[in-house]
Amino acid sequence: MDSVWNAIRQGRLIQTDQTKTRIDPSHMVADSHAQLQAVLEASPDCTMLIERDGTVSFISENGRCAMSLDAFELMAGTAWTSLYPDTATNVLSDLLDQAIAGQRAEAVIRVESRRGHTEDWLFQLCPVKSDGRGTDRVLCVSRPIQDRAVADPMIRGSLAAISNLLRLQARETEDPAVRDALQSAAERVRSVGALHAHLHQPVSGDAHPIPVKAYLDPLVTAIVQRLGGGQVTLLREMEDIALPPTEARGLGLIVTEAILNAIHHGFANRDDGGLIHVSLRAHEGATARIAVTDSGAGLPDRFDWSRARGLGGQIMELYANRIGGTLSLTNASMGGVQVEVVC
Repeated sequence: MDSVWNAIRQGRLIQTDQTKTRIDPSHMVADSHAQLQAVLEASPDCTMLIERDGTVSFISENGRCAMSLDAFELMAGTAWTSLYPDTATNVLSDLLDQAIAGQRAEAVIRVESRRGHTEDWLFQLCPVKSDGRGTDRVLCVSRPIQDRAVADPMIRGSLAAISNLLRLQARETEDPAVRDALQSAAERVRSVGALHAHLHQPVSGDAHPIPVKAYLDPLVTAIVQRLGGGQVTLLREMEDIALPPTEARGLGLIVTEAILNAIHHGFANRDDGGLIHVSLRAHEGATARIAVTDSGAGLPDRFDWSRARGLGGQIMELYANRIGGTLSLTNASMGGVQVEVVC
């Protein structure tokens, strides 16, 4: 297997069995998957999607750059564990088995970089469940853990630039659907950037919990102010709870999606705006419970969560799974939708 790793580092082509690439015959599902992959592309880390048989079906641009790959086709269908040295195979196989079994798994592994020297990489794997039951595939996020103090400002700057470009393009388009999609993408990127700003503070970092209220409060306020047109009322009730950065980032993205959904869909046919309530509390038997409730149109009759998920729903479920949380969507007492996560 070292030969595969060496071929990647040296930039040589890898011949793979392209018949292993999964093709969904439904154009709607295919488009949704493509949008989800576009979101993963925006991550500053190396992100991969691994099928249940252990083969790679997606790798982000940052991952391709780290492995000196010009195109994903060079490794489509390749066994994930074969992309790294033989010394890491056993640990990586154990991580993958845990994720396929429905558990989150992570480890720091020392690998040889394409520049020829050794680096410590953090690998984090979590199951992706499209039907709420079995694991369909596994999300792998990895990054070198050295030089973060230098990398974080660059990452935050890049995320801010991407978010600004998306908002600029949204203002210039005349198609309402395209404008909403670009605005949503900009807010997703901004949500990740807001967490990086907290992580770069001297008192914080990957090893320390961060105050979730201090992270979420300005984030949700900014989203409602930018997209609510001054017509949406925001109520916040947040307790002082500290969570690991990974969990805080997951909650931030879930809350972002819930607010975007309320503004773009729940309040779509209203001229008087609406009400959004964000609640964060300690929860018995868990670390935290966060709920985003709106006064919009509510869920349609006979709503089936397993069949109705668009990109926003996939992102919420993806990150709920990643942080080991339980996600639910119900009709709220105020007439709209309540998105709840317990983690």
